[in-house]
Amino acid sequence: MTIIKTIVVFMKILKTHIIEGFKKNEIGNSAYLYKQVLATIASSFLCLSAGLTNGISAVLLPMLVSDSTLSWGPGFGPWIAAIAPISSILGCICVGTLLDGYGRRTVHIILAFPFIAGWMFMAFADDFPTMMVGRCLTGLSYGAVRPATIIYLGEISDPKYRGIILLCPSLALNIGVLLSHVIGSFIYWRTTLLICVAPSAMMFALLFFLKESPYWLIAQGRVDEGVECFRWFRGSEATAESELQNVVEKQKGITSRFSVKEVLETFCSSAFIKPTVTVVFIFLAVQMCGINAFPFYAYDLLKTMFGTTGESHIATFFLMVAVDLIRVAVSIVICLFGRKMRRKLVFVVAAYGTTVILAGLVICGFYQKLYALPLILLVLYTCAASAIASLGWTFIAELYPTKVRGLGSSLSGVICFILLSICIKMTPDLLWSGGSVMYGTFACLTGLSAVVLTFILPETNGRRLQDIEDSYDKRDKDIIVTAL
Repeated sequence: MTIIKTIVVFMKILKTHIIEGFKKNEIGNSAYLYKQVLATIASSFLCLSAGLTNGISAVLLPMLVSDSTLSWGPGFGPWIAAIAPISSILGCICVGTLLDGYGRRTVHIILAFPFIAGWMFMAFADDFPTMMVGRCLTGLSYGAVRPATIIYLGEISDPKYRGIILLCPSLALNIGVLLSHVIGSFIYWRTTLLICVAPSAMMFALLFFLKESPYWLIAQGRVDEGVECFRWFRGSEATAESELQNVVEKQKGITSRFSVKEVLETFCSSAFIKPTVTVVFIFLAVQMCGINAFPFYAYDLLKTMFGTTGESHIATFFLMVAVDLIRVAVSIVICLFGRKMRRKLVFVVAAYGTTVILAGLVICGFYQKLYALPLILLVLYTCAASAIASLGWTFIAELYPTKVRGLGSSLSGVICFILLSICIKMTPDLLWSGGSVMYGTFACLTGLSAVVLTFILPETNGRRLQDIEDSYDKRDKDIIVTAL
């Protein structure tokens, strides 16, 4: 009880010094940027938990098999690995309604509980059903994390900084995967799972200092509260006030309830259909380039590419960690230049580059004793494909109207995980048909996406959300009844 009281007192002191200091604007206009950074850190902790969920099975399953205290056999391992991606689709389906009905910040809080409960269930599991329940709970939150975080950050961030802010969740997720592989390889599995509780708990604590999305509040008719939150995050400078006035003007006369006809009209409008088509090709490039399926088949890919024989557990571990490190490094580089770079240009160029590199790997498959070239191409492929994976989700927060942004992001998540499941399922068959067949298939699908996105993907970096919506079809402005 003494510890709890101490924590409560400490939180009150922090709240007084930080939030009250922000209200008095004691540190100038930069205070508003600090608030956006604090929100970014909180959301990134949630994405870190998602990365831990994504990567933990690679190191958890071998340890479960070797643990003689457990009552189930190795045949249950694939179920433990598969249940998280399956339950993540359900998480994607549910999060849209939660985001639109209860708010962006509130959903962050809600998602922390399945993560914490799931890790605890798994850490203390002595039987297979308990382990499956824990894995399923973390999978539910894992599927909902990306839509929840990108929408919240997209709506509270200044357009000047939105590009780099929206890249931080991808960086956090990649760091989570890396940490799960490294920590899980050297620490007892129950201890590892308990460590995984920390990011969700830290996110929950940070949300104590943050406010709800002003865009969501205004869309719900809570205009005064939304205006207050907007100025809390963005300040009262001329550009911010202009954007706020635009949002409020669009909201006049709009209620938070809509008829079936209005909803159907919105779904049939260009401002919803065109983003959805764009999202399909974005995630076709993200998933079908093969970068997210690579860790699942690291050993087989290593053997096919380099002809390794015998025991190669150590080589597989280092390959897995090397891929993780490259993905983290690429995410960091993209974040550093995220404010100024044109994200559409970088995404499309990375997609074309990945296509060319995969074509090079196809050619390498027809020749033997090219040991250095496949390794170089593998590194280049990891860099280019990691850029695609890091940038893909950043567009989702900016493409959909506020009225259906939660549903749109939820639909995006479903599309993403369905394509990932297809890629994971078809990769072994393609690999067994020959490495060249697999790389050739990835190259064709990535190249197709790159060509289509060249023409339909809008440049979003630095643009106001309303301007992005209007760029789809100005004739739909009367149908889309809330501003972005």
